[in-house]
Amino acid sequence: MFEKKLFKKKYISASAVPLWHILYFTGCYVFILVKLDPALLYECQTPPFYWDKIFFNNFLIFPGGLAEYLSILLSQFYYYPWIGAFILTLFLVLTLVLSRIILGHFFPRSKNSILTFIPVILLFIMFTLYEHRLTSTIAWLFSLFFFILYLKLEARPVLVRFPAFLVLALILYYIGAGFLLIFAVLVCLSELLFRRRIYFGLGCIVILLLIPYIARHIFILTVKSSFFYLLLPMYDYRPFFTPYMLCLYFPLVLISIRLGLLDRVFSIFVRLQKNWAPGLALLLTCSGVLVSFDSGMHTILKVDDYARHGQWEKILQFTEKHPSDDVLVAFLTNRALYHTGRLTSDLFVWPQKWGVDGLYLPQEARRFFSLQVSDFYWDMGFLNESHHWAQEDHTNFFYNPRYLQRMALTSILKGNTGLAQMCLNALGKTVLYRKWAQKYRHLLKDPQAAKNNEEFSHLEKTVHEDFIVNPLLPGQDMEFLVAQNIKNKMAFEYLMCDYMLSFRLGKFFDLFHSSGYSRNSYVPRLYQEALAVYLYNTRPENPSDWKGLEKRTIADFNSFMNIIKQHNGDALEARDLLEEKFGHSYWYYSLFNNPAVQEGRPQN
Repeated sequence: MFEKKLFKKKYISASAVPLWHILYFTGCYVFILVKLDPALLYECQTPPFYWDKIFFNNFLIFPGGLAEYLSILLSQFYYYPWIGAFILTLFLVLTLVLSRIILGHFFPRSKNSILTFIPVILLFIMFTLYEHRLTSTIAWLFSLFFFILYLKLEARPVLVRFPAFLVLALILYYIGAGFLLIFAVLVCLSELLFRRRIYFGLGCIVILLLIPYIARHIFILTVKSSFFYLLLPMYDYRPFFTPYMLCLYFPLVLISIRLGLLDRVFSIFVRLQKNWAPGLALLLTCSGVLVSFDSGMHTILKVDDYARHGQWEKILQFTEKHPSDDVLVAFLTNRALYHTGRLTSDLFVWPQKWGVDGLYLPQEARRFFSLQVSDFYWDMGFLNESHHWAQEDHTNFFYNPRYLQRMALTSILKGNTGLAQMCLNALGKTVLYRKWAQKYRHLLKDPQAAKNNEEFSHLEKTVHEDFIVNPLLPGQDMEFLVAQNIKNKMAFEYLMCDYMLSFRLGKFFDLFHSSGYSRNSYVPRLYQEALAVYLYNTRPENPSDWKGLEKRTIADFNSFMNIIKQHNGDALEARDLLEEKFGHSYWYYSLFNNPAVQEGRPQN
């Protein structure tokens, strides 16, 4: 009874929570909600969670599976930013609680010190990495919690403690795999350093080695994964040593306490740390976040999230304020330009440093961003290719709900009701996509309703004849699409931009005339600028007779060329003045912003 009261007094009956703790975690919540944005964490990870026995059983067949299952269960709620921010903040609070209990047990003077906040700060820094998954965090917290359970048995004899340690170790290994190492090391240090139980400590080491060894013969595991699965970092954290510091923190603190290092530090800085702990915690947190937060990844995910929800104007507003050299951002920005009707007028308002790759994505990127490519072809009405690229995503990210959505729609329209039914049934077992699945389920029973649905109207009669698709040459696919249906507006505009960006102005000129644009009263500004370049190089003798060009375009082109002449034909010397007057023109792009110039190759 005395031991129970002592434990409760040491761990639970602490003084009221300091106000600065509340303010600190409130600040963490606001930062996660506003700056980090859990919706972008969801966009990056897209955790697939299904309320299904088969899905659950998949996580029971290997150590660490339960931690992964809990991680996916919680991570799906990143979709709702305020819930996601609450979940991550709750993990930070749990870290502080467990930290105070452990440090308060071995060094009561540190209970309200900055020492209890260091694990919180380290974990918060790890949260700023968008790829960070909760799996390792959950497993780490379980290891600390199990260690606290073990500490409650410290007054019991060895014959009670050792079997308890063995049971806790087995359970923890099944839940958190490699994080058994953290638990075993803490128990071993507790017994060796504070109770002088040498044989007990050696027994802990034996158990630590024995459990993964036996697990290799029960589960399908490599030697490395049997010992270190979930424990070793999978992502490039900034700073890189952050996850290692978090795992080593409590073992190092226990050693420091036993050596008396903390006693000396506290005797010198006890008043200083009491008065300056809030400021120091804030300083360490802000410094860590400044180093770790990846603004480039934030931009990529923000643009991708806008694109997924069809918020095209927001993409253009965001990228105008936050320029990015990333190819996916360029690809999605060009999609946004098309959907807002600005592709043929404002293409070069955004630097096209990727050239044609900014229209279609380079081959290596297309396979990684296969769902974005699938969306691109869906918008264009190229059903088979949209279906194909959705399948490519399935090979990369199993169970991805976005993959199932695209496969369901393409399968409905292709008449493959069996596959569509499977996808809709799977989505019906999710929290986030259940209503979406119900919305489209009736189309399985009434195929005619799908054909009459306005949402799919752009897919009708897009491709009349089969042709061989060349994944290496998406521009060639655009040529086939336009040849079969000149009224496919998206394919036509992308092909015209392809010709401009690749300087195939002869083909541009031919398509311009064969499409009937030359008879239109309105010709987009960029088309006129490309025509001016082509006609200047092929028919320079009489520019006033150039058909399809407005007088203003001819005057601007002459002004552009005159500026270069005024600088003795040196375009580089005239660059600043040209950028000021014609920085968003095809002419300026041709001389300065195209990929050949960016790579230092000469451009004619």
